[in-house]
Amino acid sequence: MSAPVQRPSLIIADRWRDYQLLDCGDGLKQERWGAYNLVRPDPQIIWPRHGSAGSIATPGAPGAKWDGWDGFYHRSEQGGGKWEYRKSLPDHWKLAYDSLGLTFKIHPTSFKHTGLFPEQAVNWEWFSAKIKTARAAGRPVNVLNLFGYTGAATCAAAKAGASVTHIDAAEGMVKWCKENAVLSGLVDTYFRNPSSRAVLALNNVSNAADLTQDMIDDLVAKLTTIESAIDAVTTGLNTDGDPEIDSYGLLAKYVPSGGSEAQREVFIGLASALIDTLGTAISSSEVGDKIHEVLAEIDPQLDAAQEVLVQIKDAIGEVKAALATGGELATELETICNNATAQIQAASDAAGDYAEDLVLAMTVEDQPDIDAIIAEWKAQIAQKITDEIFESQFVADIQEAIKERVYDLQGAFNQAVDTAFAALNSLIRQAMSEALAGIDEAINDNFLGDVQAYLGSGSLTGYAHINGDSLDELRIDATFKMEVPDAMELAAYLQIKELDSDGAENASCCGGASGANVTEVTIGALDVALGTSGLSGEAVRADLGVKFALQTSGATAYPIGLGGSFEMTSGQISFETFTITELGASVMFGATENYLAAKIGVEFGEYQMAGGVFFGHACNIDPLLMVDPLVASVLTMDEFTGVYCYGEATFPVYGTGTCLFNISAKAGAGVFYFTEGPTYGGRLTMGVYGEALCAVEIGGEVSLVGLKSGDEYAFAGSGRLYGKAGVCKFCIEADLRAQFEYTDQGGWEVDY
Repeated sequence: MSAPVQRPSLIIADRWRDYQLLDCGDGLKQERWGAYNLVRPDPQIIWPRHGSAGSIATPGAPGAKWDGWDGFYHRSEQGGGKWEYRKSLPDHWKLAYDSLGLTFKIHPTSFKHTGLFPEQAVNWEWFSAKIKTARAAGRPVNVLNLFGYTGAATCAAAKAGASVTHIDAAEGMVKWCKENAVLSGLVDTYFRNPSSRAVLALNNVSNAADLTQDMIDDLVAKLTTIESAIDAVTTGLNTDGDPEIDSYGLLAKYVPSGGSEAQREVFIGLASALIDTLGTAISSSEVGDKIHEVLAEIDPQLDAAQEVLVQIKDAIGEVKAALATGGELATELETICNNATAQIQAASDAAGDYAEDLVLAMTVEDQPDIDAIIAEWKAQIAQKITDEIFESQFVADIQEAIKERVYDLQGAFNQAVDTAFAALNSLIRQAMSEALAGIDEAINDNFLGDVQAYLGSGSLTGYAHINGDSLDELRIDATFKMEVPDAMELAAYLQIKELDSDGAENASCCGGASGANVTEVTIGALDVALGTSGLSGEAVRADLGVKFALQTSGATAYPIGLGGSFEMTSGQISFETFTITELGASVMFGATENYLAAKIGVEFGEYQMAGGVFFGHACNIDPLLMVDPLVASVLTMDEFTGVYCYGEATFPVYGTGTCLFNISAKAGAGVFYFTEGPTYGGRLTMGVYGEALCAVEIGGEVSLVGLKSGDEYAFAGSGRLYGKAGVCKFCIEADLRAQFEYTDQGGWEVDY
């Protein structure tokens, strides 16, 4: 007798909750897919249905048990088929397989499938266990899923910890797989799961103790560096631990060896070395007396700079004390970080959403470049996390807490050091000026020839602010004398500023996209004579400028803003019936700023009119400062969006047409509204003027501005009363002025 045949036991996918095979027979099967029951044909089902007479009955016929279906797929004799629905079904819905934490998109297709073969769950369970065992042993697992369809197996393997490559010839199936990956939380594994690497890394940011201490250590190190820099400029450095200073500061006064009087020997030595470096045409020995002579003139400036730096060092010591354990600033930073958990989670969620969008945007054509695309995804997601973190309120609170105590010190330090080096620059220029005069004449006579008739003298000055290995700001001022064709002196400047939206001043506005670096370049000329333009009237002079911004992302730079400005500084422009006495405009277009600001003043005989407008979005107060300094003085926001409009007129009330007796009045009014706050307010000007007997003049004028910003109020104004009696040079004059300001924080301030 032969041994019985050993057959493997039947493995059933019995861990489903959202899916159920309700019944099958007569070539049909009825299934529950979540909330909906579907009937689909299957030629391998050759046994009768329950309740049928042994043949395929019409759905709902007497004796059938399948009346509860929502969708029924009917095959066509010509091939294919179509769905019949008893009620409206969504285009797609979700189905969860809780055993492995998977969720799938279900969509009844035109060829009867739904996008999922639920009986395959037993295979998912089997290989998931194998993958988890290997991963627990520290072994990497790589899976290649060919003909992967909608990716249920791909998602199961990835969920278990494998690195999976999914391949299918149909692009629609690949897209469906990506949607299933998102639904199954494979993106969330990295961005929303509390135990994921990304969230753990983000949570390190909100770990109050660690974050606070890291920030404090970094701040203390930077403050210590500033203290050392101050010592290097003021007193000196002790580099080897010896109590005696072995390196005197730039501004330090001490008695040199063999000397009898304290001198700024390092300052003098640096100036001499720089002069020697300029070339062989002149040496420091030739201008030694001149160096000491000029140094005596600028010595008070250097004393003042040195005193400011010493005060800054004392203030830095106070900040470091506040950063010590239990200190005021340390406690404040820890409190801010303790309250940041929800904001960190929000940043994690935003990064997760962003990653989902990246995954779903991928196409089959991207497959050959998958490694490069993944590397780019990592960089983009990292940048997104950075952006979200820096846009969070807790980062702004940290920046504000530090700014109140540190940033102003940094600015004062830069200004004091700039003053010292500007004095050094002045010392070198003045000391060399006489010695270079003869060289200048030789150059003009022997080398320039006829060119010297058109090009005269020139000078360049400037400064640079360097932070670590990067240049934060560069300013170069130049003055030239030229014949074009009339004598003309041109004062021009170039300013380059680096703006970083991760924390620079006004970064949220001018820094462009969060996390991006923006270079702002301004080129201008000051008090330029425009007499050659053909304009009639008094000689017109004006300030001219153009500004553009470039945003850099990686190695790519592209423009994000362009604008310019014009403002008359003196003179008048005359036409037949009127004269322009004041004119200015500033305009900016781009990704961060879009505004137009303009002002004008005109005279029509005895009438004078003036006005100004602003509308748009600006990153700083400069455009409004040009149009109306009084309104600008009461605004406190760094950037603003809105409109401003003002107009005024001076007109005769009574007059004889001569200076015997005249009375004039001025009236002006304006309004403004800015979305920040919101802020809205008004501007008012009133005045009266008179003259009599060609010998007496009297007048008075008051200008007022008031605003409400949020729950705060502010007012400012100025007044003037003047008079004159007699004919000058034998006249009596009086001119009284007053300015006042009110804020909720500071109360009233009056200045006479």
